[in-house]
Amino acid sequence: CAMLFQHLLIIPRMTGQPVNQEKVAEQRKQVKKVVAKLEKYFLKSTPYISSDVITVADIFGACELMQLYPVLEEGLYESSPIVKAWMERVRKDTNPVFDDTHKFIFSARKAFQGMQAKL
Repeated sequence: CAMLFQHLLIIPRMTGQPVNQEKVAEQRKQVKKVVAKLEKYFLKSTPYISSDVITVADIFGACELMQLYPVLEEGLYESSPIVKAWMERVRKDTNPVFDDTHKFIFSARKAFQGMQAKL
């Protein structure tokens, strides 16, 4: 997720270079694999990563996936009803801290949308 975020927002913004679509496509494939593993192995029979209660693993995992939000790629995990529901649980269970912590992510989405509008 971090690499997709970097290739879509950080690198183009810092270098002025266009988005490398080949690298973006590869990173999307990697994210899809991670989402599939979350669904198939870690969230298969529990509401949280391998547990019935939220742990630091859930918080770290959700924060990683949140990096998709500013670059309009959250559909990569929202396409999985299981992972989407897990993300919603983690956010609900940790709010208002979750939203406060992700203020940068929310503002980065606006910056990315501005970049997209210029293209």
